[in-house]
Amino acid sequence: MNALLAERLERSSEPLLDGCRAWAGRPGRNGYGQISVNNHPRSVHRVAYEVSKGEIPAGLCVMHSCDNRLCINPAHLSLGTKADNSRDMVAKGRNVSPLKARTHCPQGHPHTGKTNNKGLRICAICARAANIRHRQRKALRK
Repeated sequence: MNALLAERLERSSEPLLDGCRAWAGRPGRNGYGQISVNNHPRSVHRVAYEVSKGEIPAGLCVMHSCDNRLCINPAHLSLGTKADNSRDMVAKGRNVSPLKARTHCPQGHPHTGKTNNKGLRICAICARAANIRHRQRKALRK
Protein backbone atom coordinates (compact mmCIF):
# COMPACT_ATOMS: atom_id res chain seq x y z
CA MET A 1 0.00 0.00 0.00
CA ASN A 2 2.74 2.49 0.94
CA ALA A 3 4.62 1.68 -2.27
CA LEU A 4 1.52 2.42 -4.32
CA LEU A 5 0.92 5.67 -2.47
CA ALA A 6 4.58 6.66 -2.81
CA GLU A 7 4.40 6.07 -6.56
CA ARG A 8 1.16 8.03 -6.78
CA LEU A 9 2.68 10.95 -4.85
CA GLU A 10 5.74 10.94 -7.10
CA ARG A 11 3.63 10.82 -10.28
CA SER A 12 1.32 13.64 -9.15
CA SER A 13 3.97 16.12 -8.03
CA GLU A 14 6.77 18.09 -9.59
CA PRO A 15 10.11 19.36 -8.25
CA LEU A 16 10.56 23.11 -7.83
CA LEU A 17 13.81 25.09 -7.87
CA ASP A 18 13.64 25.84 -4.14
CA GLY A 19 13.73 22.13 -3.23
CA CYS A 20 10.00 21.78 -2.71
CA ARG A 21 8.09 18.99 -4.37
CA ALA A 22 4.76 20.61 -5.31
CA TRP A 23 1.56 18.59 -5.37
CA ALA A 24 0.03 19.03 -8.83
CA GLY A 25 -3.31 17.56 -7.83
CA ARG A 26 -6.36 19.24 -6.43
CA PRO A 27 -5.90 21.66 -3.54
CA GLY A 28 -8.58 21.86 -0.87
CA ARG A 29 -10.38 25.04 0.22
CA ASN A 30 -7.64 25.63 2.81
CA GLY A 31 -4.90 25.66 0.14
CA TYR A 32 -3.36 22.33 1.17
CA GLY A 33 -3.15 19.54 -1.39
CA GLN A 34 -5.84 16.87 -1.22
CA ILE A 35 -5.62 13.20 -2.12
CA SER A 36 -8.18 10.44 -1.89
CA VAL A 37 -7.02 7.37 0.06
CA ASN A 38 -9.52 4.51 0.22
CA ASN A 39 -12.23 6.92 -0.96
CA HIS A 40 -11.53 9.36 1.90
CA PRO A 41 -10.06 12.83 1.29
CA ARG A 42 -6.77 13.42 3.11
CA SER A 43 -4.24 16.22 3.29
CA VAL A 44 -1.49 15.17 0.91
CA HIS A 45 1.35 16.50 3.09
CA ARG A 46 0.18 14.26 5.96
CA VAL A 47 0.03 11.25 3.61
CA ALA A 48 3.51 12.09 2.28
CA TYR A 49 4.83 12.24 5.85
CA GLU A 50 3.27 8.88 6.73
CA VAL A 51 4.61 7.21 3.57
CA SER A 52 8.16 8.45 4.12
CA LYS A 53 8.55 8.68 7.91
CA GLY A 54 5.78 6.65 9.50
CA GLU A 55 2.65 7.15 11.57
CA ILE A 56 1.66 10.57 12.92
CA PRO A 57 0.97 10.36 16.66
CA ALA A 58 -2.38 11.68 17.85
CA GLY A 59 -2.40 15.39 18.65
CA LEU A 60 0.52 16.29 16.39
CA CYS A 61 0.42 18.18 13.12
CA VAL A 62 2.73 18.03 10.12
CA MET A 63 4.56 21.33 9.71
CA HIS A 64 6.19 22.73 6.55
CA SER A 65 9.65 24.26 7.03
CA CYS A 66 9.27 25.81 3.56
CA ASP A 67 5.81 27.34 4.23
CA ASN A 68 4.56 25.95 0.90
CA ARG A 69 1.18 24.32 1.56
CA LEU A 70 1.46 22.18 -1.58
CA CYS A 71 4.95 20.86 -0.76
CA ILE A 72 5.22 17.11 -0.10
CA ASN A 73 9.03 16.88 0.13
CA PRO A 74 9.68 14.75 3.26
CA ALA A 75 12.78 16.84 4.02
CA HIS A 76 10.49 19.87 4.45
CA LEU A 77 7.97 18.10 6.70
CA SER A 78 8.25 17.67 10.46
CA LEU A 79 5.97 16.91 13.38
CA GLY A 80 4.97 19.41 16.01
CA THR A 81 2.15 20.49 18.24
CA LYS A 82 -0.28 23.24 17.27
CA ALA A 83 1.66 25.48 19.65
CA ASP A 84 4.91 24.66 17.79
CA ASN A 85 3.21 25.49 14.50
CA SER A 86 1.92 28.80 15.92
CA ARG A 87 5.38 29.73 17.24
CA ASP A 88 6.85 28.95 13.81
CA MET A 89 4.21 31.15 12.17
CA VAL A 90 4.99 34.08 14.50
CA ALA A 91 8.77 33.63 14.14
CA LYS A 92 8.43 33.79 10.34
CA GLY A 93 6.10 36.80 10.43
CA ARG A 94 3.13 34.97 8.93
CA ASN A 95 0.77 35.88 11.77
CA VAL A 96 -0.35 39.23 10.37
CA SER A 97 -3.93 39.25 9.18
CA PRO A 98 -4.26 40.64 5.65
CA LEU A 99 -6.99 42.94 6.98
CA LYS A 100 -4.77 44.29 9.74
CA ALA A 101 -1.86 44.78 7.31
CA ARG A 102 -3.82 47.23 5.16
CA THR A 103 -2.67 50.84 5.33
CA HIS A 104 -5.59 52.47 3.48
CA CYS A 105 -9.35 52.03 3.51
CA PRO A 106 -11.22 50.78 0.37
CA GLN A 107 -11.80 54.44 -0.63
CA GLY A 108 -8.05 55.12 -0.53
CA HIS A 109 -7.93 57.18 2.69
CA PRO A 110 -5.06 56.43 5.09
CA HIS A 111 -5.99 54.56 8.26
CA THR A 112 -5.50 56.30 11.60
CA GLY A 113 -3.79 54.74 14.56
CA LYS A 114 -7.20 53.99 16.11
CA THR A 115 -8.81 50.56 15.91
CA ASN A 116 -12.39 49.34 16.12
CA ASN A 117 -13.66 46.61 18.46
CA LYS A 118 -12.34 43.93 16.06
CA GLY A 119 -8.80 45.31 16.19
CA LEU A 120 -8.91 46.68 12.64
CA ARG A 121 -7.63 50.15 11.83
CA ILE A 122 -10.18 52.90 11.28
CA CYS A 123 -10.24 55.50 8.51
CA ALA A 124 -11.07 58.81 10.23
CA ILE A 125 -12.60 60.32 7.08
CA CYS A 126 -14.98 57.39 6.45
CA ALA A 127 -15.81 57.07 10.17
CA ARG A 128 -16.72 60.76 10.33
CA ALA A 129 -18.93 60.44 7.21
CA ALA A 130 -20.65 57.36 8.68
CA ASN A 131 -21.26 59.25 11.93
CA ILE A 132 -22.88 62.15 10.03
CA ARG A 133 -25.12 59.75 8.04
CA HIS A 134 -26.13 58.03 11.28
CA ARG A 135 -27.08 61.34 12.94
CA GLN A 136 -29.07 62.38 9.86
CA ARG A 137 -31.03 59.11 9.83
CA LYS A 138 -31.66 59.46 13.56
CA ALA A 139 -32.94 63.04 13.08
CA LEU A 140 -35.36 61.90 10.37
CA ARG A 141 -36.91 59.34 12.72
CA LYS A 142 -37.86 62.02 15.29
